[in-house]
Amino acid sequence: MKIVPASGGWLWGSWLVIAACSSDAGPMPPSPSSSRDPIVPTATAQPTTATGGAPAPTAPAATAPAPAPSPGTAGTASATSGRAAPAPVTPAPGPTTPAPVVPKPAAAGTAAPAPTTPIAPPPKPTGDPAGSGPMFSIPDSKCGPAPGLDVFVAGTGIPGPGTPNVKIGGRDVVLSYPCNVKEGAHVTFILNLHGTMPDETLKTYQHGYFSAHKLVDSHKLIVATPISKSPVGQWGNMDGGVDTPHLYEVIKWVYDKFSKLQIVGMWVGGHSWGSAFAKSFVCDPMIKDKVRGVIGMSGGATLAGGLGAGADCGARISQIHTVGEMEGGEGGVPDQTSVATAHGCDARLPPKDIGNKQMLYEWPNCDPGWVHFNFVMGNHEHITAIDDPVVLHIVNAIKSTEK
Repeated sequence: MKIVPASGGWLWGSWLVIAACSSDAGPMPPSPSSSRDPIVPTATAQPTTATGGAPAPTAPAATAPAPAPSPGTAGTASATSGRAAPAPVTPAPGPTTPAPVVPKPAAAGTAAPAPTTPIAPPPKPTGDPAGSGPMFSIPDSKCGPAPGLDVFVAGTGIPGPGTPNVKIGGRDVVLSYPCNVKEGAHVTFILNLHGTMPDETLKTYQHGYFSAHKLVDSHKLIVATPISKSPVGQWGNMDGGVDTPHLYEVIKWVYDKFSKLQIVGMWVGGHSWGSAFAKSFVCDPMIKDKVRGVIGMSGGATLAGGLGAGADCGARISQIHTVGEMEGGEGGVPDQTSVATAHGCDARLPPKDIGNKQMLYEWPNCDPGWVHFNFVMGNHEHITAIDDPVVLHIVNAIKSTEK
């Protein structure tokens, strides 16, 4: 593996990795359009210009990262959707230089086909939402928000990573869950997936990027942030086929350990590569009876169900998407009109600033059990952590689907 660093700082751009293709690497989601991931620097090298475009089927080309920002700032803006790609950059050969793995970008604006048969809303919860049994906890991990660094990692612009506090299948997971809840209480499960991150110590940056863990007590959430085994930190890519089974294991573990609570909704969220993966993973038949929605964060303009997983997936999934203004803006999130209309939502409203130039694009008044909206986050680049008010708006919307 070869990663091109920036002299004196961190690179924010399309990562550069050279790796052998392997039949056991597992399914690989398309790379999101207008998507950039953090890169871990090494000793010395000069930054190169970001490239884009889909590789040829027989000889995919590597992409090189964009120039680094100043230390402590977030990354560079994404290339405009549809911009012609410069000539690919060939990395310097190392001891071994196998063929590069460069996934095909998702097409901007691709929408899932409208369903032909209405899909029933997820089942409504039963009983007292506050619970009625004894107080609940698990011995495996302390309740409340999991510990972590709630500021940028010094000199990098990376949101503060969470501290793994539980082992599931022998692998570290950051787990947050509510204190002071009674058995039978209604809770919501969020599976929170990181984007490209080769540095093992920083793969839990997603804990700080989408900080739903801060709301576990107030909104009765269970938030699990697992870690990919991929050496480049990309779910399902170069992972030896172990990432997806691990996610099944995490989901089963959560449902088993929290069986005395009532998990009334499961959502899969992801950033960048993790977003592209999440938009495919929510369509997996293994979790069809559990998953209620997807949170696609800076992961391209393709809807869940628009990644070759079947149109019926988009019909049974609520969708929330976000993008930074400085990495593509409105063109970096999908048009949800087809699936929103099928779920009874009204036409999209004009954008609304909820504060600090965080622009909400909403399809309102959906049928009970559904929600559809996008956020274009003002002054945000690809790795800029989502503002707390936007996280709160997303979590409030998620909880509204359970009423």
